[in-house]
Amino acid sequence: MVWKPRYRQRRSGYDGNEIWWMIDRNIIRMSICWFALASGVICFGKSVAAAPQLTPPKGCGPIPDLANGARAGALVTGDNIDQYRKVVPPEVADLVAQGELQFEAVLRPHDPTLFVPTTPTGQVPSDVTSAGELKPIPDGGLRPRLFATEVLTQGDKRLAAFKVLWNASASAARAAYTSSIVEMAIFQRPDDQPHGIEFLHERIYPLGLGQSPGAHKPLFREKISAVKPAAIRNLSWLTLRFFGTEDDYVWGASPVINKIRQMTGSNRSDLIFSRAFAPDDLLVWSGKVEILDPVSIEELLLLVPLLEVRSEAQSLDGGCQSWRYEGAAGLELNATSRRFKGAATWVPTNMLMALRSVWRIELSSRDPFTNDSRQAIYVDVESGLPVYRIVWDQSGRLHKVVGGVMRVERAISGSIEAVSAGEFVIHSKESSRLVLGARINTLCGLLPAGTTIEDFDPSAFVKFGVKEGSVATPDKKLEQKDSSGDILD
Repeated sequence: MVWKPRYRQRRSGYDGNEIWWMIDRNIIRMSICWFALASGVICFGKSVAAAPQLTPPKGCGPIPDLANGARAGALVTGDNIDQYRKVVPPEVADLVAQGELQFEAVLRPHDPTLFVPTTPTGQVPSDVTSAGELKPIPDGGLRPRLFATEVLTQGDKRLAAFKVLWNASASAARAAYTSSIVEMAIFQRPDDQPHGIEFLHERIYPLGLGQSPGAHKPLFREKISAVKPAAIRNLSWLTLRFFGTEDDYVWGASPVINKIRQMTGSNRSDLIFSRAFAPDDLLVWSGKVEILDPVSIEELLLLVPLLEVRSEAQSLDGGCQSWRYEGAAGLELNATSRRFKGAATWVPTNMLMALRSVWRIELSSRDPFTNDSRQAIYVDVESGLPVYRIVWDQSGRLHKVVGGVMRVERAISGSIEAVSAGEFVIHSKESSRLVLGARINTLCGLLPAGTTIEDFDPSAFVKFGVKEGSVATPDKKLEQKDSSGDILD
């Protein structure tokens, strides 16, 4: 059963019962604190020190504070979006104005302290060059929150932009091995029912494993593998990314022709198939820092999508831990919940849009062949997670809108980290929409049993079987080019 808040216009924001409930709650909280002080225990407010309350810009519409007793947020629709344009990216506000997107806006979630990471910051003595290269390269590879927030506000703006981008890139490097089972819902039109596809997203960070194969320092090896339906199980992409200006090495395996072909780093901006996502869309932005040129950087207050459902880690063999998101613990879509009448079926309905401080970085690419020639990336200040990405094509037309949903994971050690719960992708030149939702996240300090670094090698990352009634396809050269198939055509 999905909880549905009541939306009512109130002049004061609260009715009498809510005010008395808040007074009673504050009296209880003060009593607990006095008791704690009498017992020799220091008592702090719930979220004052760790998560200061942000003030909405002047003229912004009502934004209830769930952390201060509000029963529900404000429903933002096409009828009242003009009151919230100051706190929403323009391209997202346009989706609301068109009647496609609706959401619940809040000042703070019920427990804002959960979305303030507990991991330390700035532990690696690194810096960036004017070209965006990380120097020196950390011996153990990237780790989240590479640069402390206070460092980002000092000095050259261009270098500050690169540091924010490195924090965004490092936000995914939570362990030497990471994997996610992701459910992909493809909507051929905004109001259609979705086509469901499941895939596995894996990364290894070789330096975190104490390995550095080859002449270049590896940042990560990434494999994207289709799981369901069975007909596309061998659809797979492999990326080898290095520190520095070295281009990504990319290979794609097609189940249609049972062959592998080598591509270029530019191809990471291409869709893995029609109406799907590009590898650089994963985690909102998974691009390469060193090929980008920052144009501007500014700090804004924006409404950011988040999911309040918390998940505890489960211990696995080999020092791994995982988080599962079944049912309401994952993203719920309007196609099934029908919570937002009049909104499109792809809209996530159990997320909140909470006011947070974000960096907006406008970028151009030095890669002349990429589809992402100009883009704006919005990065959450506290967590370092990318939360929005707007992409324009080479002619300046809107190409893509990506929005990321944050959630919280508590590790077995007790540390709390804000992570990606999923994302939505709007293909602006088409009518198709896409929602990705993580169903299982896994972290390992070492490679899990049965997995080796050779599984992320171009010669072994996918194994083709022999199709019935056909002969085995001879091994192909990685440089050979073939046409690709489209599973939806």
